[in-house]
Amino acid sequence: MKSMRRLLVVLLAGGVLLAGCSLPGKKDGAKSGAQSSAPSSSAASSKEEETFVFARGSWAGERFENQSLGVVFTLPAGWSAYTDEQIDAMMDSGADNLSDGQQQGYEQSKQQTIFDMVATAAEGLPAVQLAAEKMPVAALTEKNYLQILKKQLEAVAAPQYDTSADVFSLEVAQETFQVLPVTAEGVHQWYMVRQQGDYMVTIIATFAEGQEETMRQVLQQNFAAL
Repeated sequence: MKSMRRLLVVLLAGGVLLAGCSLPGKKDGAKSGAQSSAPSSSAASSKEEETFVFARGSWAGERFENQSLGVVFTLPAGWSAYTDEQIDAMMDSGADNLSDGQQQGYEQSKQQTIFDMVATAAEGLPAVQLAAEKMPVAALTEKNYLQILKKQLEAVAAPQYDTSADVFSLEVAQETFQVLPVTAEGVHQWYMVRQQGDYMVTIIATFAEGQEETMRQVLQQNFAAL
């Protein structure tokens, strides 16, 4: 159990490996707490980009709601939600396993990434994480984002990631996500991304061998559109 939780921490930390040096541009990213953003004129290529304002969601009992993303998540039976303090501690613990260069990128990327919620089964897996990252490059697409993330994950020394599986599409809460599937030490993880305004919205789904169907059910039944 202890080794499984350690691996989960490292896997989730992979979600912030998009370092400032890999994504050159502005550094005025989002921090913890309620957030908002006004995209630059260069990023405002559509009405959505001009008007989208991100704000963190909140828990009410077993129901998590983020009105800015138009999504709600209901805890499956036996699952629990992390507090903000637990999320911060988990991510920093996972970062201890990164190289010096990746550590620097992690600290830079934390300033642009909002960890909205993390929920796990009692055993630690399956687990889901919802995050939003302010894009320092306005023209970065979902495909480009996943290509960069794939390279960053491949650079992690331990655990070693298998990123050979193909990207696929999956609809969650009436939105289409592009999914990068990876594995490490027998644990599977789907990095699911979609662009909204100048943010990349990410669901990270982590599950053990044999839990894929359970994870699909959680994604398609416990996530819903507002």
